[in-house]
Amino acid sequence: MTSALFLRRIMGGLPGAGLDPADENECGRAIEDRVTTLCVDGVLAGYDDDLAAAEALVDKAGHAAARLGDPTLLAIVAEAAGYLAVFDCDMRGAAYCFEDSLDSFRVSGGVPEISTLLGSALVHGLLGDEGRSHSRREEAFRLVAAHGETGYQAHA
Repeated sequence: MTSALFLRRIMGGLPGAGLDPADENECGRAIEDRVTTLCVDGVLAGYDDDLAAAEALVDKAGHAAARLGDPTLLAIVAEAAGYLAVFDCDMRGAAYCFEDSLDSFRVSGGVPEISTLLGSALVHGLLGDEGRSHSRREEAFRLVAAHGETGYQAHA
């Protein structure tokens, strides 16, 4: 479920998805596309149980995001790292990554991603922190309700 949300969110920003590079800073956009693509590839490699390749891809994404210094890109990298930690059964590491991602989204003034909130809710629930798990799910529900996304509500 979360993977579908993650991929749906990310796919809209990939090259060839109807974006006009003439309207944006091409260098910055190229780095954004690279970070996004590397994170998607990393998460998909994690789903395929190739954690070494997944970690290498997300690490490259992290270096590219750091070059640009964009908190939103750093949040995407932290989210991908959180999913890799889940794949590696490191729930404490995943919780740290998801919280770091949420903090980065908030610092940038952006809205936290639903997939980050659901990932955080999942790992905190598995760690026995029902209060934080519940608050993350509630935040996800409020976010999707504000946009009328009943499909997301059904999945969450």
